[in-house]
Amino acid sequence: MIELHEAAEEEESFFISMTDMVVGVLFIFVILLMYFAFQLRDETEEIENLDKNVNEARVEILNELKAELEKIGIEVIIEPENGILRLPENILFDRGQSTLSSNGNRSVAALAKALSFALKCHTFVEGARIDKECTEDEFMIDTIFIEGHTDSDQYVGAGYDNWDLSVKRATSTYRKLLSAAPGLGLLRNAKIDGRPIFSVSGYAETRPTTFDARDSIKPRYTDERPVKQSQVERMLRHLDNKKKNITDQVYQEERKLLKQYLNRAKAVNRRIDLRIIMKRERYGIEQIQSKIDQEMNSQ
Repeated sequence: MIELHEAAEEEESFFISMTDMVVGVLFIFVILLMYFAFQLRDETEEIENLDKNVNEARVEILNELKAELEKIGIEVIIEPENGILRLPENILFDRGQSTLSSNGNRSVAALAKALSFALKCHTFVEGARIDKECTEDEFMIDTIFIEGHTDSDQYVGAGYDNWDLSVKRATSTYRKLLSAAPGLGLLRNAKIDGRPIFSVSGYAETRPTTFDARDSIKPRYTDERPVKQSQVERMLRHLDNKKKNITDQVYQEERKLLKQYLNRAKAVNRRIDLRIIMKRERYGIEQIQSKIDQEMNSQ
């Protein structure tokens, strides 16, 4: 009986020890989990603050460009949240044309001059920045997309379609920028092995934008205030379907109003966008990385 009692005590001690060990492991696991959770939170906050600072730097560039162009009477639109400077068709091209108009040449030349000043602290030329007085806190630009866009009306002429038109308009804008300010073609996004910051793309009608509808009058038969071409076209179809239920006078008034909206919606889609993409790197960090790369290459 004594031996059985001792065996039971040993077995109980064994299970208590195992329980203590499991509890200890779980406790360590919880501590590690909390540690990594706090680390993740701190890193997430750091990235969010960095992104906020990067976006503020981009908005500052956009506002500077807009202000310089408005000084000489060139009205442009900026989308701060997307990093876009928008040039409407009417200041660049004649309808359906990919060659810059005389006013377009003047506008793009002015934009080239403004870019030369606005980008000098955010890019490199032959391993250095244009202005030696730029601070090390400036964020650097990765690329600037010159994007061509059209409305949904199908362009037909000389074998071209809306894709051709949008791309040709973007390349026409790019070439004029470089001819007006050749130094823009030398700008790079890194001190060592940097790539040119400008690139070109065309999207035809696939990326429609909105027009400002704050001054729009809502059609009487709906609560919707149109802001996109597709919305206006849908409302026109809806109006045609309701034609027999309303007076001809109301129908004609509403249709005239919606046609005006449709023209506005199409006009804002015929555009050139300059989309600025920033790096999450400041000039000072770029300098340190460049020194590291140089040391590694010399070994």
